[in-house]
Amino acid sequence: VISALGMPSVELYLNRLVVENSENFPPFIYTWVEAFGIGEHVQITNNRISGRLPKGCLECLYTPTQDDKENHFSCRASFAQPNQEFGRNISGCSGLFTPYGSLSAVRAAVLATQAALDLLSGQEKGNSLLSYKGPSFDFLQEGFLLSSRYSMTTEELYEKRYTYVNERCRVCGKKDGGKR
Repeated sequence: VISALGMPSVELYLNRLVVENSENFPPFIYTWVEAFGIGEHVQITNNRISGRLPKGCLECLYTPTQDDKENHFSCRASFAQPNQEFGRNISGCSGLFTPYGSLSAVRAAVLATQAALDLLSGQEKGNSLLSYKGPSFDFLQEGFLLSSRYSMTTEELYEKRYTYVNERCRVCGKKDGGKR
């Protein structure tokens, strides 16, 4: 299953359902795009390895770690610093949107599709977080600030794809020994 809703609260609800009922769900892939196309991300949950489920879920990215000084609702995978407002409203009454180009949506779709193919072929061995770093010019031009994660190289992002797992996670951290 691939979820590309772009609504973290709904996807976190889905994540809880998937993890708590893991036997009844196939592997789950979440994908999203960041404002102004500075990044696209994919997070895999419920990937069974030899009948065993490793820890790591979407909630891990929103649960504060031991080192976090603040308890704010922000995604640790983000290439943008937390507590910035990206929403735009052009027509006045039709609601907010987050600006990014169609190329960002296509890159996110390709990243999610490749993750699905890797899952189906057995090449993906865990619940990984994959990120593509887009250009930051427009983002910075608007006066926004990048997170320290944006300074990582493509190779570093890939090498650290499993390090997002948070032992304090309110969803998958409760489970013991990966027997979910």
